[in-house]
Amino acid sequence: MFFTAMVSLPGYLQVSLGYSPSFTGYYLAALDLVAVLAAGFMPNVVKKIGEKGCLTIAFVSYGIGFLLYFLSGHIVVLWTAVLFAGCGFGFSTPLFNSLIVKKSTADNKGMNISFCTMAMFLGQFLSAMLVSFIPGKSLFLTAVVIAWVIGACILPVAGRYAR
Repeated sequence: MFFTAMVSLPGYLQVSLGYSPSFTGYYLAALDLVAVLAAGFMPNVVKKIGEKGCLTIAFVSYGIGFLLYFLSGHIVVLWTAVLFAGCGFGFSTPLFNSLIVKKSTADNKGMNISFCTMAMFLGQFLSAMLVSFIPGKSLFLTAVVIAWVIGACILPVAGRYAR
């Protein structure tokens, strides 16, 4: 989901909405900054609502961010969307890495971390494919559906994994 935003937003902001390249750069930097801040709060969120809850919030946040991109290109909506998309990234990626390390044994830790890295870069590849095949704002609506389906699947899958 993160890579979908990073791959699609430059074109959307500059071509579709007419924002400058410098605005686009600042906007993507703000998205990263929000993600870093959210990642700093992620351990507290996990303590309060657990790993499943935090991951669910992450993907719901991604979905809200993409929904806002789909609905409007107004500057206030864009800055609101950056908060949700950044929280999605900040709550998901560090938690995935932490869970991989925590759930691995000494014997399989390196392999599991490698698989996690491969999965993340597969996400980067798939997001570029998504951007290439789905035109315009339809991409954001597709991303909303994907994010919310993932969010809905986390609870039963994580519950089964915990057992």
